[in-house]
Formats: sequence, structure tokens, C-alpha cells
Amino acid sequence: MAEKEKPDCSLMWMWGKSLWKWASASPRRVLFLVRVGWRFGLAYRRRVRHARRISGPIPMVLAISPTMHCNYRCAGCYSRAR
Repeated sequence: MAEKEKPDCSLMWMWGKSLWKWASASPRRVLFLVRVGWRFGLAYRRRVRHARRISGPIPMVLAISPTMHCNYRCAGCYSRAR
């Protein structure tokens, strides 16, 4: 039986290390990272719950929109709902 290949975590480790170095400069940055991590955890649990309900996968999506304005006219767009 073949062993499972372990993913190369060196890039993730370096990224996490540099992110922590950036965040440790200010308590506000640490709080920001904690809040983002908490939200990702909540979103993950919600995706799992809904995926079980519909019996299918739900992709992870991150939308960052500081202005909430968009010049596209997509159907069902969150910025057009206002």
C-alpha cells in the first residue's frame, strides 16, 4: 500500500511566519487576524452544513469590496441590490 504524499508546507510556513511578524507589530493587527480567522471558521462550518443539506460541494469565495460599488452589471450582484 502506497503512503499518502505529504503536502509541501514550507511555503505556507514562510507565509504564516511573515504574516505573524507583520501582525505582532501592533495589537490591532493581531486582533484583525483573529477576527478574520474567526470569520473563516464560521464560514467553513456554514459551508459544511449547507453542503450536507444539498448533498454537494460549495466552493469557498472571498469577496473584498471596500467601496461596495461596481461598474459591472452581473445578475444577482450584491452591489446592485442596494
